Amino acid sequence: MDLGQKFDHSAVAVVDKRDKEFDLVLLKQFELGTEYGSVLGYLKLLNENLHDLRRIMIDQTGVGETFMSMAISSGLKNARGIVLSQPKKQDVMTFLKHCMEDGLVHIPYDREFMNELNIERFGLEETGKLKFSHPPGTHDDRLRKPVILETSPGINLNRNTPSHIP
Repeated sequence: MDLGQKFDHSAVAVVDKRDKEFDLVLLKQFELGTEYGSVLGYLKLLNENLHDLRRIMIDQTGVGETFMSMAISSGLKNARGIVLSQPKKQDVMTFLKHCMEDGLVHIPYDREFMNELNIERFGLEETGKLKFSHPPGTHDDRLRKPVILETSPGINLNRNTPSHIP
């Protein structure tokens, strides 16, 4: 779960993790200006419909800490916050890149999402680590935060997902 409102979209990804493989089950991007209360309501509905969500990972960078408190207060006991510092983002993006290269990430076709994936850039830093970025004027609302939060090592979701997801 990544929060945005004026310049970036709020976005939610649901990932089904099986052993070392990841299936993207749902990717939802909210309209710009969507109130956080509406986003929280959507998360609650999603959590009710997908009874086996193990964790709801919420980016706590920026306004995320306040949203985390609201989520837990509203009954989302499986909500977990994470601060995505630049080094943490790079580590998780590197992990995601390697999983994709190994064919461990399964993503249904979505033209806009594929465009986001294709414009993502990476290069080698002097430290030997990969650095990820996207061109100016583009957004990575659905890629970098919600998907990387859900594909991070240790995040797990059972396979029993209903055929209808809100």
